[in-house]
Amino acid sequence: MPADGAFSERRIGRPATAGEIERLIRLYSQSLKYTIAIPGEHDGGLTNQALFEILAKQGRDFGANNRSLRNYVATEIRIHLEGTRRLPTNEDLDALAARAVLARIMSRLHGKVRDITVRRLTEAYARAKYKAGFRTPIGVRTGALYYAVAEAAVTIE
Repeated sequence: MPADGAFSERRIGRPATAGEIERLIRLYSQSLKYTIAIPGEHDGGLTNQALFEILAKQGRDFGANNRSLRNYVATEIRIHLEGTRRLPTNEDLDALAARAVLARIMSRLHGKVRDITVRRLTEAYARAKYKAGFRTPIGVRTGALYYAVAEAAVTIE
């Protein structure tokens, strides 16, 4: 069992150069894998998780893990760690990455970021949606799924 000083040293991360921290961030973000657990039920008894997965199968994969998302995560981690001279712990990296992944997914749902291909709505559904007064981005009608995703838990694997 390490001495208390050695244990706490590992918990806060060892001293490192800016280059070492940058390499760690790059390697971490390139190998990023995650799952998202969306709470609650949507209208009609379908879970929000199931609806999110159905949208992905329909060509609207808002949770896609692509290069753009991984670059965004790396940038967010860099911003947070700017000026630090210690390697972040795995727990720190996971917490920062989880927040960044969720923020990117929310931006995709809101239509602010289109780093994924979003299949168009069918003409009939688009017309009905517009006629019903919903002039929202694809993937959002009433906002129920959007707000459920905002409460989602992202787990870094």
